[in-house]
Amino acid sequence: MREERFLETRAIIERTILVRRVTLGVFSLLALAVTGFPRFPFNPLFTVPFAWFLLTFPFGWLIKRQRSVRALHNVHAAFLSAEAVLVTYLVHRLGGVAWVGVLFYLFTVMYANFFLPKYAGYVVTAIAVGGYALVGLLEYFGILSHIFPFAGETPPYQDIAYVLATILVGGVGFYSVLAFTVRAFAALY
Repeated sequence: MREERFLETRAIIERTILVRRVTLGVFSLLALAVTGFPRFPFNPLFTVPFAWFLLTFPFGWLIKRQRSVRALHNVHAAFLSAEAVLVTYLVHRLGGVAWVGVLFYLFTVMYANFFLPKYAGYVVTAIAVGGYALVGLLEYFGILSHIFPFAGETPPYQDIAYVLATILVGGVGFYSVLAFTVRAFAALY
């Protein structure tokens, strides 16, 4: 029974790694495809998701080395915590609370609370909420400089770089990833 639970847990985590790699890889390729547009923020819209994609490889290696369910959950919780910190950096580089950054934490929090023990899920959620709040407050008080990669003369809705990035991140990226993730979760159970 214990071995069966261990193998099932590891298979589920390995499936989430695959889902992450596919979604982050596709998102990185889409971001790379539109970098020819003027003022499109190559860094971080490509570099951070690509670094996140690369981070899944040592995580996958660590998962394969674990020998207990508890160890699997600990490594998974550590990865999701690191992911929340990486997302916080991405949020800061993409405009903090002034853009769609709050959505970026959704999958990290969803994975943490779906797959981890309750308290580990709460810890990852607290890191995500705390990171987002910290960026917003530090920018508000002027301690952290606000970065808005689309700032220019043109209103955002008339700026092709802003419109394309918002469609890419919000429309294509977010909702495609959501649909793919829900389908992947449904296949797990």
